[in-house]
Amino acid sequence: MFLWILAAVAAEPVAFEVVDIGTLGGRSSAAASINERGQIVGVSSTAGPEQHAFLWESGELRDLGTLGGRHSFAWDINDTGKAVGGAQDAEGHTRAVAWEGGQIAALGELEGGASSFALAVNDRGQVVGFSESGDGGTHAVMWDGGRVVDLGSLGGGFSYAVDVNERGEVLAMSTTPTGHRAFVWKDGERTEIGPEGALWSSGFDLNDQGQVVGSAPRGEPLRLDGYRWSPGGAVETFTLGGDVVIVAAINEAGDAAGYGTVSATRPGAIEAGLLPTEPPDLHTTLAGLGEDEEEMPEIHAFVFQGGAVLDIGTLGGKQASAVDINASGHVIGASARAGDGRPRAYVWREGGMIDLPTPPDASAGATDINDRGQVVGSWSYEGGRRAFVASPCPAGGCAGARRSPPGTR
Repeated sequence: MFLWILAAVAAEPVAFEVVDIGTLGGRSSAAASINERGQIVGVSSTAGPEQHAFLWESGELRDLGTLGGRHSFAWDINDTGKAVGGAQDAEGHTRAVAWEGGQIAALGELEGGASSFALAVNDRGQVVGFSESGDGGTHAVMWDGGRVVDLGSLGGGFSYAVDVNERGEVLAMSTTPTGHRAFVWKDGERTEIGPEGALWSSGFDLNDQGQVVGSAPRGEPLRLDGYRWSPGGAVETFTLGGDVVIVAAINEAGDAAGYGTVSATRPGAIEAGLLPTEPPDLHTTLAGLGEDEEEMPEIHAFVFQGGAVLDIGTLGGKQASAVDINASGHVIGASARAGDGRPRAYVWREGGMIDLPTPPDASAGATDINDRGQVVGSWSYEGGRRAFVASPCPAGGCAGARRSPPGTR
């Protein structure tokens, strides 16, 4: 357990209790999602070669099991404690599942399909993800009240659902004859989204107002713009001064978080790094930008608020990413630190970027934050990976706070 107080970079001192979640007997674990109750789901290695989904709550780590196969993966959890993901059955097929009250249940596949996976769940219990179909394709689906609803595609053979909001609107991605595009599904209707003139579009997050954030390539010379789309078709685009922006998350107020280059990359780099058949991320998008670390461009995390982009920088190194933002506008991600350039998990709040405590010689990244300010992520060190949760201390400090026992290393 680490307790960290950093006053130098924030407006007010912020204390965090950081707890090693442990493992299910193996060397590695990774946290995927945390809800408002502080329940965490993810995946951990076991004492054997298997990977199993876990639920962590109040210092206890529980194996969520499988459908009779070797592996399972928990991807999301809602505020009622319903977790979703995928689990292998006895035949080795990975199938979409939900865990509630300690029980696992297969959600079902499209007719003729053998495999599926669940990626998100809302507080109404609606689950979205993808399923194989009988025609050999893979389609975005919603599991709702025992039904498997085919959300279709935009003309290609592959689509998948990214997120579902409390109104039952679904953000999805689909291949098309010329690449891929993001769309919003609502009551059986699909609406393509993205800025005007984009070659294709990616959507990464959806809020309860129906707003979507993502990235799309356009212009001459080509650049990857960030965008925020609102119902009715209004689109705002923005950059950090460079030519690559990835917008990863949006909160209920419409504030967005992401990362991008602060100056132009070398000619031809965007075309080399962008793949029209895959959504961009830090690795695929920037793959063509440099042969080694010295050639890589400077990449900063940012917040988009009130129509303006605020560059929140890095921890002193050349690159930082931002992957989530909560209702208070707190941003999380990973940033290279000065000196060795090792990535560290951070939380940006009260105007400062806080380097969350990390074991010596470890790399780290954050994956999710709830509205209470609790952050989950993973450390990588000693040949393994360990999930952690960082919780802001109350006004009186962290003395007496529940602490989990050390896990297996």
